[in-house]
Amino acid sequence: METGEAGARCWRLDGAGQTMVFAAYEDRVPALIYMGEALPLYENLEALAASLRPPVGQVMLDEPLDLTLTPEAGRATPGHPGIRGDSHQGQNWHTQFRLTSVLTSTSQAVEFELSDSTVGLTLNIHVTLDPETGVAAFRQKLTNSGGRPYAVDWLNAACVPVPQHLVQHLSFEGRWCNEFREQRADWQKGIYARECRLGRTSHEHFPGFVALSANANDLEGQALAFHLGWSGNYRMVAQELPDGRRSVQYGALLEMGEVMLSSGESYETPVLYVAQSSQGLSGIRQRFHAFLRSQILQVPEWYKSRPVHYNCWEAVYFDHSVEKLSALAEKAADAGAELFVLDDGWFGKRDDDTSSLGDWFVDENKYPQGLTPLINHVKSRGLRFGIWFEPEMINEDSELYRAHPDWILHAEGRDRMLGRNQLVLDLTRSEVQEYLFERIHEILSNNAIDYIKWDMNRSIVLPADQFGRPASNAYVQALYSLLGRLRKAHPNVVIESCSSGGGRIDYEILKYTQRVWLSDSNDARERWRMQAAASLFLPPEVIGSHVGPDECHTSGRRLSMNYRGAVAASCHMGYEADLTVLGEKDLSELKGWSAFYKKHRKFMHEAHIYVHTTSTQDVIAMQMVSRDRDQFLLFVGQQSVPASSSTSALRLAGLAEEQTYTVSALNAEGISATANRVLAGVDWREHSLTLSGASLMRAGVALPIQFPETMLVFEGRAERDR
Repeated sequence: METGEAGARCWRLDGAGQTMVFAAYEDRVPALIYMGEALPLYENLEALAASLRPPVGQVMLDEPLDLTLTPEAGRATPGHPGIRGDSHQGQNWHTQFRLTSVLTSTSQAVEFELSDSTVGLTLNIHVTLDPETGVAAFRQKLTNSGGRPYAVDWLNAACVPVPQHLVQHLSFEGRWCNEFREQRADWQKGIYARECRLGRTSHEHFPGFVALSANANDLEGQALAFHLGWSGNYRMVAQELPDGRRSVQYGALLEMGEVMLSSGESYETPVLYVAQSSQGLSGIRQRFHAFLRSQILQVPEWYKSRPVHYNCWEAVYFDHSVEKLSALAEKAADAGAELFVLDDGWFGKRDDDTSSLGDWFVDENKYPQGLTPLINHVKSRGLRFGIWFEPEMINEDSELYRAHPDWILHAEGRDRMLGRNQLVLDLTRSEVQEYLFERIHEILSNNAIDYIKWDMNRSIVLPADQFGRPASNAYVQALYSLLGRLRKAHPNVVIESCSSGGGRIDYEILKYTQRVWLSDSNDARERWRMQAAASLFLPPEVIGSHVGPDECHTSGRRLSMNYRGAVAASCHMGYEADLTVLGEKDLSELKGWSAFYKKHRKFMHEAHIYVHTTSTQDVIAMQMVSRDRDQFLLFVGQQSVPASSSTSALRLAGLAEEQTYTVSALNAEGISATANRVLAGVDWREHSLTLSGASLMRAGVALPIQFPETMLVFEGRAERDR
């Protein structure tokens, strides 16, 4: 909706109790001047715009420097520009866009069209506000409307202002098998930047960022969260200007000369998703989860139950035989699995990780009758069948490389950089796309396959195409094209985004896939921390979590089956261990957690999620509350030796204050008699507790003392449901 006069034109978007207000001063690039809880419909937007425009001080330019959606060097922005490029050997590097048209203006969407006739550019800025979840989406498109080529060095999806009361920020770093580590800091003058140059979202630089009020936590405080839906290189710039104003920009990171627009050509940014909350991080979590479930994910009907997985990787690695795999399928079915995934090693001459990537033909030595006997056996036990691919990679020791050494993504004359003995295929070449589609299509068409684990086990560096031009942006677009084509040809086949674990996780890849492999670490202790952090952006049904071997293969840590089972059951459960060597006790406990997951998965995968942590992070608890607030589950994970000699009351969240809940321990056998010499209040091994929602949220409940690396699970049910 547009209001205003020529000096200050204003627009507002409304939805899910949120309002966004944009103002264009003197028909320049619009600025987002307000994003927060709903304003009255009668609000005078021009007065609001005037009230928020800063004054001009001494030794400054004579007009306000507006913090627009695309800050321009040509408008003397004192901060990081939102657009950077040039035409004709450095000329026209500075833009001064004018608002020429508003192509869309509704209560949930606005599209501004701006032009700079001197440079010969048209800029379209598109913003939507989802009416059900309140998540905003920003993207921009730059078109060369002139006669000279224009080189795009940078274009942000948006520059979003950050209110000054949000004095802290939260970002995420990590490494392989140790993803989603939280970094919290105070804003300071200058730039805090994150750049990913690894060709995928990466383990190190998850593209998420949150601005927070002082001491905001999961339940209290203000938060403004950002996520870039993009599976390649990106740049994030969080800046505090000398005048105190703060902003966040996101966009794809482009190499020099990577995007060269000829007359009439366009470049479009990835989508930046933004959500705000006045209920701490839990408000962000609820908005993003609902948005992902309703607007991003496309899940075949058979997979909506999120079946229990069995993946054979950590049981057999490359040592395949139909007999051994059939025995594993028997054990998996007995334990409660519903999907069997054949991992790496079934194709070419793949006996280790040095050969055969690219040769997507069934290994006749391991499978003399093809995959059919194994698939038939798996299906006879009531399991669906999945298979592993790593389509983007190639080994030098492969038939494909020997036939097409020119198909790799590589800068001619530069040293090749191997990663896990792999080179990267140039997906931007049509013949490579066609080959990969045909090979995968043939395997899927000739075998009863329901699921693909799509892996990608190295970074992409020096991404040059066959002409030597940088191609990181084009590579990601080609990947989306290939995935889209396969999804169209096989709409009932589910695809998991696995990139040596958490290397490719974002909302754009989730438009083509239905599950992510959060980390290659099956260490339940590390997983519990990662799952809690990742839950800010990802609902539990999207996060694959498996029960690994007794001794974790990536950390060497030994953990109990009850702990491993509980951690896996809290997300999308699976197993990834040699089940044929499990003792009866472990197998019985695994069956128990499988049954628990199946009983509760529909509830858990629709629930509102809350995360509770102690100040020392020795306890991380995850609470799942049903939409009608009649039921909750509480997973309480003890990460390390308790910091205190006893426990404080844990305050719950999201319950109905007037409702009465009966709370029970679902795995009371896990309560240690050694750690708890006396359970003074409630002996959870024999009794339950009945309290109001108000009491559980305001006073809380003292829970048993736990030893490190253990998990207790509690259930609360409204009295009328019992």
